[in-house]
Amino acid sequence: MQLLKKLKNLLPVFKIFIATGLLCYLFHLIDFGYFLEIIKNAKLWPLIIIVLMYPLNVYISTLKWNGFLKYYKIIYSKSELFYLYLIGGFLNNFLPTSIGGDSYKYLRLAKKYPTSNKEILSSMILERGVGFFALFAMNIILIPCFTDTILNQPIFLGIELLIAAIFLLMIILLCRKNKTIKCLEKINIKIKLFQKFKNFIKTLASINDKKILINSFCYSIIFIILSAFSAFLLFYALGVQVNILYIILACSIINIFGVLPISLNSIGITEGLFVLLFGFYGVETEISLAAAIIARILMIIASSSGGFIYLFKILK
Repeated sequence: MQLLKKLKNLLPVFKIFIATGLLCYLFHLIDFGYFLEIIKNAKLWPLIIIVLMYPLNVYISTLKWNGFLKYYKIIYSKSELFYLYLIGGFLNNFLPTSIGGDSYKYLRLAKKYPTSNKEILSSMILERGVGFFALFAMNIILIPCFTDTILNQPIFLGIELLIAAIFLLMIILLCRKNKTIKCLEKINIKIKLFQKFKNFIKTLASINDKKILINSFCYSIIFIILSAFSAFLLFYALGVQVNILYIILACSIINIFGVLPISLNSIGITEGLFVLLFGFYGVETEISLAAAIIARILMIIASSSGGFIYLFKILK
């Protein structure tokens, strides 16, 4: 037990090591002078639009979350939820995991509704889970559009086969929710991803209103499309035009694998997948890496509004 605790304490160090190692490897692959030239010559106005689009993406997520909260009879103004999402997005830049900001959102709501902790947590699990399911669905739908590219790249084909297998398994498990829950309860695996999936299935099975699930799925699709359009503008700013459908396909993979807890805030994982997947499309390594790094920087800039709101609430 002591050994396991020591290993668990070393996990953040391991994640930092993985993130640093991956970034160092990626920079080793590129012509650094060309890389800097690409960034220097980037068009400014598309980058400004990307930053300005961030609140719209947050608002879409707010509407999705608000629907689940209403289902659980938790009434919270959309403006306050919007501010919570902005603050959560800002905190995600500095907390150990990509969903670290969710802890802040949970605590704020739990403070106002102390007897509804379970319902608040369920709403957050559903909001995340439906969005994750939508990524798989969009990926599967778009595979026929790029069959030649996928079949000509063994790594790409392997990734898509894995995603298709997981998606099929998810469909089967969701169609047999009650039996799935009984089986999952018997499995004592303390891996966080497994626990999150089990909680999602259990929470989803308790929802009787199918309309709210459909609405949430639709909001997730809108969010994915808006995010893909931001990536399209980013590549355009760097002088490259990429098919927006391919961007949705690639970004769905990037976001799916981004949840793997092997790197600090998926640093290195995201950048590596950018280079790999857009390389299959013919984008130069320097441009793909520049796009990934600029995207991360723009996220920090855009989410800084949540930092100002957080500071204002502390000082208030």
